[in-house]
Amino acid sequence: MVVLLTSLLVASPTRAIHRQAPPGMRATSGGPHQLPPTRSWGYTIAFTSSVDLVSTGNTSRQVFVWNIRRLAQNLIRCRKTGACGLPRRPDLAQITPTGSPGSPDNGSANVRYVAFDADGAYGGGSGPQASRRQIFLYDTRTQALVQVTSSGAGDSVQPSVDAASRAIVFESTAPLTGTGPAGVRQIFAALLPSLEIVRITAGQGPSSTPIPDRRSERVVFQSTADLDGTGADTGISQIFVAIRNAAVAPPTFTLRRLTRGNAPSQHATLDEHGQTVAFDSAATNLAADASAPGGTQVYLASTAIGWDDGLPSRQPGLRQVTHAIPSGPGGPPVGDCSFPSLDPTGFHLAFVCTADLLGNGTSGNRLFALDLRTGTLGQLTGRGAVIGPLSHAVGRFLIAFTSDNDIAGTGACGPQLQAINAFAGRWTAATQPGELPPDFFDYLVPPAPTVRPVSTNLSPGCDDGDFCTADRCDAGGGCLHVSKDAACSDGDPCTLDVCTTGVGCEHSRPSGCP
Repeated sequence: MVVLLTSLLVASPTRAIHRQAPPGMRATSGGPHQLPPTRSWGYTIAFTSSVDLVSTGNTSRQVFVWNIRRLAQNLIRCRKTGACGLPRRPDLAQITPTGSPGSPDNGSANVRYVAFDADGAYGGGSGPQASRRQIFLYDTRTQALVQVTSSGAGDSVQPSVDAASRAIVFESTAPLTGTGPAGVRQIFAALLPSLEIVRITAGQGPSSTPIPDRRSERVVFQSTADLDGTGADTGISQIFVAIRNAAVAPPTFTLRRLTRGNAPSQHATLDEHGQTVAFDSAATNLAADASAPGGTQVYLASTAIGWDDGLPSRQPGLRQVTHAIPSGPGGPPVGDCSFPSLDPTGFHLAFVCTADLLGNGTSGNRLFALDLRTGTLGQLTGRGAVIGPLSHAVGRFLIAFTSDNDIAGTGACGPQLQAINAFAGRWTAATQPGELPPDFFDYLVPPAPTVRPVSTNLSPGCDDGDFCTADRCDAGGGCLHVSKDAACSDGDPCTLDVCTTGVGCEHSRPSGCP
């Protein structure tokens, strides 16, 4: 197995990295990439790629971990010292070895463990379980690999390990505890370190996409089963939260329904402390402040308040966050908002939306962030297509996502894993009606180079190696290299502003100017 540099995942002393990190950062290049529907913690993001990202000769799907904090530190060091070669601490690591069988997928990472699913053959097993998806756990401290499930009667997928290393939650069609309907996706928890498996659901309809809080005290998921009633399959996915009862051993989970919508609710996530749930829904009967029908919208709910059929109307614990925009005078409302993600504090909410929420004429899947304390809405992207899911859990001001627009300005083409530093003065969101977000302008160049350390050996794409050119793909598939001199303007008409390779922005004052 490829040896993981354990230091990649070890927590560093807290520093305000967002104050110095570049506005945009990129982890991948080459073939298309996407964040998995799982949860990672701290500044780490687990993901899957078939690209040779770290020069191991990889050509098949394998699990990688990106440490955004480490990348930011390397870029800051590069900018301040000019040492842009081999970084002292790599920010990208391959977890599963090149050429390994089993198609590893759906990674989740905390500071010690990386969980993922793969065919049972990945663990060297044989028999029926070898061709079924199983859950695996890699310990970065001991470099030990453990196979968590081994059933030949169903598939176990989409594991998420919690931040405190207390449990892995996942979904499975296998009867792992010997009970529950066969062949129907259910939610399970594997307790750590014992790996004892506890069943959370047993409905007749599928339950999926479990996301834990930092200690697995609460687990949010979606299900079409009537889990607080007959258990029958309703055909419409609703949001539930499982609340852990640690007073018994092994622990049990009490289920609480958060929605009873007339259309699907999905993509649920929750803050680190398990108090607030964010999700998207096409239902029109959820919140007391629900607007007229208009596509899929983002909602917030409290895990402390369940749906009560005795209430006279809608659930009081739910709040509709986004609303469809009228398509014109008398026209129907349009625009879908989805894939919400809460930051570690629970004060900021990021999501993808096609509605023109600021009325600036942009279209497509764009990235927005809402300050839940002040109500300030910020639009972060206006070009390209942002592909969910997102991860705002990597830091209060950092948002990781996939986009086909190269927000880092480093010449990548196609959907790539990237991150925005939304701290004030770095990537400044558009907040006023008609205002355009930063990626509509070429002013994202910091005052010195922020070239990614070459040790990562990313596929070159259109990158010509010159920080002072904006490298992009044109419509015909070729490369364009445009000077970034205009981005170095300091607003002084009496200075000559240029971007110098290896130096960054330079400002000289010609003779004759005061």
